[in-house]
Amino acid sequence: MIQPIKKLSLCLLICAAAIAGCSIVKTDKAQSIDESSTKSPGLKIKRELPAKCTTQKYTAEELFANSKNGIAVVLTNSGVGSAFVVKHENNSTLLVTNAHVVGGNSVVTLKWEDGSRDQAAVVKTGDAESLDNDLALLEIPGNTGKVLQIKKEGVNTGADIVAIGAPRGLEFTITRGIVSAHRQNGRVIQIDAPINPGNSGGAVLDQTGCVVGVATFIREDSEGLAFAISSGQLRYFLSTGVITRSNVHALSNSASLSSDSNESRNGRPKCWFQQTAGGDLEAASCTVSSRKNNNGHIVYDLNEVLSGIKRTIVLWQDDKAEILMNGKVYIGIWWTDSDGDIRVSVNGGEFAFVMPESIAKEQDLDRKADQIFYERYPELKGQVLGSSNGKLAKEWMNIRDSLK
Repeated sequence: MIQPIKKLSLCLLICAAAIAGCSIVKTDKAQSIDESSTKSPGLKIKRELPAKCTTQKYTAEELFANSKNGIAVVLTNSGVGSAFVVKHENNSTLLVTNAHVVGGNSVVTLKWEDGSRDQAAVVKTGDAESLDNDLALLEIPGNTGKVLQIKKEGVNTGADIVAIGAPRGLEFTITRGIVSAHRQNGRVIQIDAPINPGNSGGAVLDQTGCVVGVATFIREDSEGLAFAISSGQLRYFLSTGVITRSNVHALSNSASLSSDSNESRNGRPKCWFQQTAGGDLEAASCTVSSRKNNNGHIVYDLNEVLSGIKRTIVLWQDDKAEILMNGKVYIGIWWTDSDGDIRVSVNGGEFAFVMPESIAKEQDLDRKADQIFYERYPELKGQVLGSSNGKLAKEWMNIRDSLK
């Protein structure tokens, strides 16, 4: 009878280890120096992993020393898992872990080997219930950690491997074993290295130091039966787009007038920004909230999750936009594009954002109230109405309320 399989569910952090700080080791040497080549008896020359996968083999000690800076512990309210760096791009660092490690979180905490911490956005998830797609992609700003190379070719049955993770909360632990078999048409590899809750999402390396799998689940009530998503399946996951989560732009602001969750309509991104002058708009992790100023007008707050940059925006009826950022006010123009999103052009650049339907209705009420009010008082168009307790502001609010 086949025993049920058990995902490496998150475990509570039951212990804390004092970790010594360590700087990232960099090398521009394409060829590693053989350990036996020494200038004096008993002196070992440190061998560093090359920038690409090769056939050079390393000891478990060398693999850990050269890979630990690319490993992170994933901390959530539920417990602990593991992750590892797969890419540096656009001044950001991308890491892989398991989907069941991040659970429903849109932001998780990463702890590095030197004890430092980062907040990572969850930018993509697979299926936490799947045997071969239980993967998630994390992103933090800046180039942090060491990129671990992913093996292009499949790993052979019987090959020696090591797994690095945080089993039972014991951070930065290395275990070793072999590849016992290939499952799911090669999408999953079976290994006998000791794996426990907390190892989930950790890197499985072969002797060349390349990632051959992502530790994912074990067979319940058994020993030596652990499984990892293969490097080929990992490569496929990384090549199939960036944002798949419907709630990737979570961290909703309770001050929002909208009761909608912080996901856009039809699962689309909520914000787009130009990364370079004149370049295309690119989707970004952000939150959009709204509030009313003293004049009863809606003010929009756009917060970029990764950079922390906040833009406060007021959209006027005459297509003028006021943008407050870093304590300075910028004047631009705004319009609604063919997708129904709001675009703002300011200082030679553009950004765009989606408003929940309920906020769009509020804005429509504002426009109608403005139209009626300024037909009565055309000389006041474009002027501030004063305190919300003032006569004119109250009249504007009465007009708006009558339109609901």
